[in-house]
Amino acid sequence: MSDDLDLAQDLVSGKLDLLCPKMELLECPDYTTIVMSGSGVIRSNERGQLTFRLAGKFLHPIPSVLTNSKPDGSVYEFEDHVMLVATDAEGREWRSNPLLIKLRHPAEFLRNYINRPLNFLGHARKCISKNLNRITLYIPRNPAVPMDRATVTEHTPNNGRCSKKWSLDHHKRLITGTEFEFRKTEDDWLVVQGQRDSFIPCDWAGLMSHAISFAVGETIRPAVNVRCANGHEHLELVSGPFLKYHSLLTRPMNELGAEHADTFWGLVERFFLFSQQENTPIDLLTEIEAVRGGAAMPLPTAGLILAIGIEAIAKFVLPKSPPSGWDNSARSDLIEHLKEWTGDEHTKNRVISWLNSKGEPRVKDMLYSWATENGLSHELVVAWSKLRNSRAHGGQSLENQSSYDTYYAIVELFYRLIYWTIDYDGPLIETSKPGWGEESEIDSESRTHDQ
Repeated sequence: MSDDLDLAQDLVSGKLDLLCPKMELLECPDYTTIVMSGSGVIRSNERGQLTFRLAGKFLHPIPSVLTNSKPDGSVYEFEDHVMLVATDAEGREWRSNPLLIKLRHPAEFLRNYINRPLNFLGHARKCISKNLNRITLYIPRNPAVPMDRATVTEHTPNNGRCSKKWSLDHHKRLITGTEFEFRKTEDDWLVVQGQRDSFIPCDWAGLMSHAISFAVGETIRPAVNVRCANGHEHLELVSGPFLKYHSLLTRPMNELGAEHADTFWGLVERFFLFSQQENTPIDLLTEIEAVRGGAAMPLPTAGLILAIGIEAIAKFVLPKSPPSGWDNSARSDLIEHLKEWTGDEHTKNRVISWLNSKGEPRVKDMLYSWATENGLSHELVVAWSKLRNSRAHGGQSLENQSSYDTYYAIVELFYRLIYWTIDYDGPLIETSKPGWGEESEIDSESRTHDQ
């Protein structure tokens, strides 16, 4: 594990430097046709972003997959891409994400080189055991998470006096028959490892990242993922940047002491179990992530993204409730009557369209019905409706106390909706109430004591 952690640390710090005597660009999707070969280097910069530089001779005529003459903004097919396959000085083979190459700069033609960013690199290797099934995530800039198990280290200096140091630095949990350990290191990394006897699906690393991101209220991105299954191990380097942005979004709960570790990781477990269900749409996870990303924007934009995100999530998870106050039979009769009306055609069509819309479930009605059934205050829905309608129609929004109160009332609605969706009934910050910001503080470092 230490070698993989060292690799992750080099990636994030900008020290990764893989000299590759052999580099090839293979045409997708068969990966058998070589469109360029040579040697080069794979590096990361100070923000953890991966790039490669390949020096070699172009084939003549230059393959069309390297020129891609389609206009900017066009939709490209898979066969318009290439894959980088590189062998480094240690003999490890690395394969990249599909790359869209457009050779346009004269220097690239004259000097026979390509310099491009990468999204990720994968390396396959043999597993230490054919029966081992394990995933490991190396997450930089460890978010504040509670731990409840201690690691004790002993140190005996030259004077012979033994000292002990203990640190609350990890938590263990059994999830769907998988033994998970969440451990924070002294240099501010969070290492997540899950192991079991049976096969581990390939999407578990991503789903666990989504679960932890939800619980901490910020998007976390592993720098390195390692998955071992059926005697084979696949290591993936993920390109940065690995930055922490200012965010208006709170985390759903603020209890971060050791006594709350089981509650916190219980939330992670519930979200993880929900996300791996077959009927969970990936778009739902994307909407939740979009809300987190939008929270880094100014308040008016963050509020609109949050409100639209709740609308999208509600359409995924809430039962369709017909609009209240309408008799559908009478509405249908009125529509049929209007169809026979001989007045202005444009006006008639607009009225019929409006009446048709009144028979469709509205998110507002769905939220009110859900809030009533779950004993929640309708004021949360009122705040959402007020901000949603105002911002969507270009209404002016000032960054004053009232605007912040409305935003954080909607934040509570957002988290309550997700809690209900994943069937979790643990603690939640009631951000609709004054004084919610009195959060618990914990040291960003492990609690250590010398004995």
